[in-house]
Amino acid sequence: GIAMLSRKMEIFPNIEKSKRISPEIKKIILRENVKSLLVIPLYYQNEALGAITIGFTYNSEFPDDEKELFQTIGTSISLALANARQFERLESLATYDNLTDLPNRNALNQDCLIAIKENSNKKDCLGLILIDLDRFKEINDTLGHDVGDELLKKVAIRIKRSVREEDTVARIGGDEFTVILSALKDDIDASKVAQKIVEAVRPPFNVCGNEIFITISIGIAVGDTQNSDGKLLTKQADTALYRAKNLGRNTFQFFTPELDAKAKDKLFISNSLHRALDANEFELYYQPQVDVKGDMIVGFEALLRWHHPTSGELEPDRFIPLLEETGLINPVGRWIFNTASNQMKLWLDDGLVSPESTMSVNLSVHQMRDNEFPLFVASAIKSLDLAAKHLIIEITETSLMADNPRILTFLQALQQLGIKISMDDFGTGYSSLSYLKKFPIDHLKIDRSFIADILDDPSDASIVQAIIAMARSLGLTIIAEGVDAQDKLKILRNLGCDIYQGYFYSKPLPAKEIEDRFLIPQQKLALSPHNSNIYRTGKSSNSKLH
Repeated sequence: GIAMLSRKMEIFPNIEKSKRISPEIKKIILRENVKSLLVIPLYYQNEALGAITIGFTYNSEFPDDEKELFQTIGTSISLALANARQFERLESLATYDNLTDLPNRNALNQDCLIAIKENSNKKDCLGLILIDLDRFKEINDTLGHDVGDELLKKVAIRIKRSVREEDTVARIGGDEFTVILSALKDDIDASKVAQKIVEAVRPPFNVCGNEIFITISIGIAVGDTQNSDGKLLTKQADTALYRAKNLGRNTFQFFTPELDAKAKDKLFISNSLHRALDANEFELYYQPQVDVKGDMIVGFEALLRWHHPTSGELEPDRFIPLLEETGLINPVGRWIFNTASNQMKLWLDDGLVSPESTMSVNLSVHQMRDNEFPLFVASAIKSLDLAAKHLIIEITETSLMADNPRILTFLQALQQLGIKISMDDFGTGYSSLSYLKKFPIDHLKIDRSFIADILDDPSDASIVQAIIAMARSLGLTIIAEGVDAQDKLKILRNLGCDIYQGYFYSKPLPAKEIEDRFLIPQQKLALSPHNSNIYRTGKSSNSKLH
């Protein structure tokens, strides 16, 4: 204690005669036949590391050269201990998450190797669970990052309590956690652990005075220890997690070969999309929109098609969601608007369409978050010398739920330019009537799902009738999509629908075919194709295509 307090080497040349050592301690030392001793304190940058005590069986005053030697030894040991402690700190930072004290991604890879090695001679399986908190960003944005961090700590504790003793829980970044499952008999063992984790986070969390409810999505990969490694299992679990989120979150999914094929297809499509616009692989098709009473074309909807250089024409369902996911929807969306607007201008200038004809262009919620888009639209129609009345922007009902104040401002900016707004897929979302009152909606499109069974299902017929009556009372133009039979058109006409589109009149076609079949200058728009089957052939797609 004396040396630690003084922070210098203390010398006791004669223990028996020393007055600085208590009788009790002196008795213990002398019992060991120690006559003299040195105590060297170990310090590094004011941090006490310990002390070295060297005892001798003889009395000694210790010459200066011996004192210097022992002091040098003490300094060297202090440095060695300090380096060892620093190494431990660095190793901890490298392998442990400083927020939750769980192993991090680096440790996870090591733990996977250990688990594989330990189970290599057994018939047991090895599993990996990947956990992602649903909508965690909203909590961070709303309540702040301090609350988010505290929530992550509490989630980590609940997950750790849910797993088996032999399992390893790690935080691999953000709101993602991983569990290594050792000694699994089969998939059922893994699902039991996953279900426990789901149930563990279900009760509310009390964080900084806030009651927070969360859900999680889980991806699970299970493999035998002979053919699995940490990277492969992580990749497979990530694929399964993506599937769980697509299914609506708050669930878990196992990796399957089918999911692997879908993941590879997604990667292939995503990579191809990055060059598709510059390579001129996109083309717009146009589907006529027809007046129900006069059977005359009054407008067109522009729909995106992709002619892939090696895979041919791809189904829109395969690439439209990926355009949004990759952020490419914004540049591609601008190309669509420019191309469709330019086509309408050409048809108007050539006298091929009515002076009141319109062109409808679909917008996703991602595009509606682009504050510069209304300015782009204003510039585009000005450079084309195209009146805004010829353009309609179609939005989905569900997109209005995403960010009401921001989207309202966006739509009002377009409306001020003179562009009409059409609500697409009406009836498939929450169908909140407040949207029709709050947002500047001009047209209402009845979703094809109601038109499909309008002849056989009285409920669908009643819903369509109610939508038309409501839209009429609000002064909205009503458009029915997916009309593929004359009997359906007859019902819509009787119910008071204004406009229809669908395979009964024509499937979507390239601009040149639209011109050849419908827009002959001498006949203009009076041509009706109902006597020809060519306009009613082909497979209809239920997806909304840009």
